[in-house]
Amino acid sequence: MFGPRLSTLLAELLVVFAALTSATRAAADPPIPPTLVYSRGGSPSPRSNTWNGQSWSSATALPSFGAQPIWVVLQRCPTRNELALMTLDDAQDVNISFFDGNAWTLPNEICSNTSLHNDRCAMIAYESKSGDLLMVYWNADLKKLGVRTSSGGAISAEIPLALPSNKKVRFVRLESKATTDEIMMLAMNDANDLYAAVWNGNAFGTVTTLETKAKTDGNECFDAAYESISGDCLVVYSEKKENAPRYRIWDGATWTPELSMPSVGGEGMWLRLVSNPKTDEVLFGSIDSNKNLNVSQWNGQAWATTQQLSSNIPFNDRRGFDMAYNRGGDTAVIVFAESTSPSPQWRAWSGSTWSSQQSGPSISGGAMFVQAITSDTPGQILFALSDQNLGLNVFRWTGTGMSNNAVVESWLGGDQKVEQFMIAVPPETAKKRITRWREVPRAE
Repeated sequence: MFGPRLSTLLAELLVVFAALTSATRAAADPPIPPTLVYSRGGSPSPRSNTWNGQSWSSATALPSFGAQPIWVVLQRCPTRNELALMTLDDAQDVNISFFDGNAWTLPNEICSNTSLHNDRCAMIAYESKSGDLLMVYWNADLKKLGVRTSSGGAISAEIPLALPSNKKVRFVRLESKATTDEIMMLAMNDANDLYAAVWNGNAFGTVTTLETKAKTDGNECFDAAYESISGDCLVVYSEKKENAPRYRIWDGATWTPELSMPSVGGEGMWLRLVSNPKTDEVLFGSIDSNKNLNVSQWNGQAWATTQQLSSNIPFNDRRGFDMAYNRGGDTAVIVFAESTSPSPQWRAWSGSTWSSQQSGPSISGGAMFVQAITSDTPGQILFALSDQNLGLNVFRWTGTGMSNNAVVESWLGGDQKVEQFMIAVPPETAKKRITRWREVPRAE
């Protein structure tokens, strides 16, 4: 059918294509759709719904986790079809379950005593290249952080991580670097000490004390984000009696000295960083002690002037806002609660300016805790928020405006100051393409 030389060339191309297909098959066959997991008031069994691009499915019950989940953390593996679910429940223990696209595993209790559940003293994150899962949590019995890993099978034994102080850790934050297996860990204790340690794929490095007088131990007054091009990690945090948030940069080997951002007009209570997936731009948002919402942006070198988006935030003891970029990185959207309206408010970021404020879909009783995540559908962003009645509301940015709201759960349980829900979406996968070929001389 083909000449010998063309047949040989086609065979070479098929070999290359087969190698590329094999390398990406775990992430592409079959895909787990965007998934929402959340608590149900009075039940030890979380619920889940999936997104088909137009609507959310009906709820499916997960196995019993033994107690009412208070904090829910859901993460998606970047290298295989797997979801990891971590819950911190009202029995003050931490459980892990996995989903392979067909069924959830029975929960595995990895810590039986955190000594608290009102603050998120546990977190999970996947390594971006290996796909191994990192689990970090406060072990109150040891007065140390507990560290475990999983690579798609058994969960490792606990490895204790000592901090400079044995004070109770109230918040743990993990942020994965997209290009390596590095993960940044931040931990805040009830003495207002903020610590950082970097996971290199095998172990944590030296624990660094970033701050000894953070604004509050009961809110997440700190955050971390990696620049998408340089790979540097930006960490921001609030200091008592200071209106200018502090920041440091981890370049993969060392920390910069402490530096100051532009003032946000009050002491930062909840801080949030979001990375542009295509540039080194990082968006910053904060709710301060005056219940104002302020934003800024980091361009990889410096901060822009702070802009106040709202002076009517109803609370500063919960994250009543969140933001995310679309997958192309050309637009970001921030959604926030306002005391003047039961509807969440929103603005869009164009890369240079924020749009005028607009009202989102109507919800019952106003927004309490807000979550945003980049959708796998080009141009879209998914939002979930709890309302005053502890109902769970979901809607999306369509690329031009907000969709209608859907209530997927009428009562989450817990209280208004916790995040009993989380969305996970499929990772962006590189398109398979032929990058090279070589011609092989025909055998005589």
